[in-house]
Amino acid sequence: MAAYSFDEYLKSIERLDYKEMIEDVRGETQALQVPSSSRPGSIPAGLSQTRQYLEDLNGLLILLQYGRKYPKMTEASFKKMRPLCERLVRLGQMKEEALQIFQQSEA
Repeated sequence: MAAYSFDEYLKSIERLDYKEMIEDVRGETQALQVPSSSRPGSIPAGLSQTRQYLEDLNGLLILLQYGRKYPKMTEASFKKMRPLCERLVRLGQMKEEALQIFQQSEA
């Protein structure tokens, strides 16, 4: 997987089930967070690519767990999550209503 590529990360988890996805996203998020003396859990300053990747991961986690769109996530990254959610709906691991958030985003 290319360093900090949200597209590649989404590909790497596309075959996981709902619970496995959540666990994997949590693990990836925790691996990115570097303890800092000023702010525990923060990432080093100047790593904007890492910062956006972390925001995208947080957005994925919020969408999976709460069915909400994370405000710090880019619209492009948000749209990339739709196929994952559609697959989980087909598997019966998410309700079909979960896809409404994507339709609301398009309106």
